[in-house]
Amino acid sequence: MRGGDHGGGNASSTVNAQNLPVLPKVEIWKINLSTQQLEVVAEADAPIFGPPHQLLFLKGGQVWSANLDNSEKPSQLFEIKGNINELSYSPDGKQLAFVVNRSSHSMIGIYQNPETPIQWVAPSFHRDSNIHWSPDGKKIAFIRRPGEMELHFLF
Repeated sequence: MRGGDHGGGNASSTVNAQNLPVLPKVEIWKINLSTQQLEVVAEADAPIFGPPHQLLFLKGGQVWSANLDNSEKPSQLFEIKGNINELSYSPDGKQLAFVVNRSSHSMIGIYQNPETPIQWVAPSFHRDSNIHWSPDGKKIAFIRRPGEMELHFLF
């Protein structure tokens, strides 16, 4: 990762300590250890490694994928309503749990492949976060907090 305030409250926010007229970008870089060649993978955030040689990251609130073995352009893994802000691979690497924020609530989904519908984990109007897979990959632990309540007034 290059750029962003990853030790602070808003990791994807750019840091402009030099007060440059053009804001620095939050980018994911890779390095070839044999040649020491550096290359930008994407202007994105929150990278996680997956099998085999796959890098997932968040860009525009969606999950994108890049193969680190070749120079193909990254592609969006799937499209979902809301903004994804957390990713976690199952221990066997065959499933991807994610948290999608839909303003007043957030929930956990599981993506397997392009042909399988997304599976929702106990969907509700609460705020779910902090996903962790069990060692055998059969269960997911998470934190659930109350969601936002809207007040409607009748006049």
